[in-house]
Amino acid sequence: MFTLGRVHAAIESGKLRSDRLVTIGEVIGSRHADIEDLFSPGDYLTLYNAAYGKTHKVTDLQSGIDRIVKRLEQIDGKFDHWLPAQELLRSTDKRLRGLSATTLDNFENLARRINRTL
Repeated sequence: MFTLGRVHAAIESGKLRSDRLVTIGEVIGSRHADIEDLFSPGDYLTLYNAAYGKTHKVTDLQSGIDRIVKRLEQIDGKFDHWLPAQELLRSTDKRLRGLSATTLDNFENLARRINRTL
C-alpha cells in the first residue's frame, strides 16, 4: 500500500512524475478523499446499508469530516471497505441505474482528469 510519504518520495526520486498523479481530492475538490468519496454520501450509504444491513441516513453523518469512510466510522466503528464495493458489483445494473448525477459527474471528472495525464 502506498502512503502519501512514499508517493512524494517516488516523485522526488524521479520514479513518478507529479503531472501523472491524480488524487480523488483533486477531482472532487476536497483536501482529503478516498475512492469511496467519488460517490455522493447518499449513494455510498445505499451501498453501505445494503452491505451491512443498516438503515443510516445522510443526516446521521457528522459534518465537518471530509471522508465518507471516517464519517461512517464515527457511527459504527471500523469496517471492511470491500463489502460496499462488493454490493455494487453484486447488483451492478440495479445500483448503476440509481446513482445520482453528483456521483456520475465525479466519475466522469476522474476519467477526464486521468485522460489529461496521457
